[in-house]
Amino acid sequence: MNKNYISFMKHLKSEREKNGQYSQIELAEKLGLTQGFLNKVENGKAGLSIDKLFDYLEINNFDITPMFRVKIKGGDGIILEEAKKNIIKKIKTIDDDSFWYLFDLLEILDQYNKDK
Repeated sequence: MNKNYISFMKHLKSEREKNGQYSQIELAEKLGLTQGFLNKVENGKAGLSIDKLFDYLEINNFDITPMFRVKIKGGDGIILEEAKKNIIKKIKTIDDDSFWYLFDLLEILDQYNKDK
């Protein structure tokens, strides 16, 4: 698993724990997973299918808007609503391998930005 995915899942776990709506055991049950596997997922040691990931987000009422922020040098991120809707629509249609490839691309872009 790459560092963006690990960071993303740890953030989701932290938000879930802060929210306190579901324990890991309860969430695993709702997702049809074992608690052990969900633990691995939330610690970035295993991946979910794109469908299960969106189920995870939906069950926990997570706002995925921050995933679609655009960085502007010297300023805060801005959300491009139409772009966000199109991205979500596209993400839901791609296969799992392509979805995880997006995390790899984010890692490359992060490294590129750090080198600049």
